[in-house]
Amino acid sequence: AVVSTQSTGNFYISKYEELPFVQEMFPRIKKIDQYLEGGLYTAFKSGLESGDKASVAQCLRIFTTLDRIDQSEKLYAESVISPLVDRLINKAALSELGLRGVYQSVLESLPPATTLVLSLTTPRKDNELRSFEFMGNAVFPVIVSKICVNIPSIFAAGNPRHFQQAYKDTIWFLGEFERLAGYRERVVALRQHSSYKAFLSKWSLPIYFQIRLQEIAGSLEHQLLTPFSPTPSNSPFLLPALIPLL
Repeated sequence: AVVSTQSTGNFYISKYEELPFVQEMFPRIKKIDQYLEGGLYTAFKSGLESGDKASVAQCLRIFTTLDRIDQSEKLYAESVISPLVDRLINKAALSELGLRGVYQSVLESLPPATTLVLSLTTPRKDNELRSFEFMGNAVFPVIVSKICVNIPSIFAAGNPRHFQQAYKDTIWFLGEFERLAGYRERVVALRQHSSYKAFLSKWSLPIYFQIRLQEIAGSLEHQLLTPFSPTPSNSPFLLPALIPLL
């Protein structure tokens, strides 16, 4: 009831904010609003930490009523996902596990942290909490941010072999991450998110292909100097000049 009253009050305040008596009351109303918001944030974080499904569901309903879905997703990202991912995506982990191992550890650690909110916000038409998009708006942007800040070396195209493997590992990770989303609607929303597009654009594929082309052209040119030399016994070609094309 308090939340509904507050929401209605905010609506009328925005509609009649130019009236003198509304302007006089605005500081008091704002203070009350901040107090309620603080309590809601605390209850939401507490529910997430304890795994209290009923409490988290109630908080999400309140966020919806107050039209603050984006704030709830931001709070979830900052309080739950960011600390988790920070421990998994770093230079030490990359050195020890390799990029594929880092991705694997992220995929294994996400379900315990996301199952609760994802189960409550399924995109079914009869679900009043379907407007939340935690995977696309909270989880994935944090992962991308940590990758770009903590292990940016994976995007370097200077070593084409390493770059190719890193890109292949990343495409594999994206596929597995989309599986965690569980619903087609979530996958569509994820692929349309700015962080998803920005992450893909970080991979300098034109530079990679240019380097690869130069390697092939250089090797082919070298082989053409002695085009009729014997080829290795295990080669499918009779002319060594064709080997670089493999």
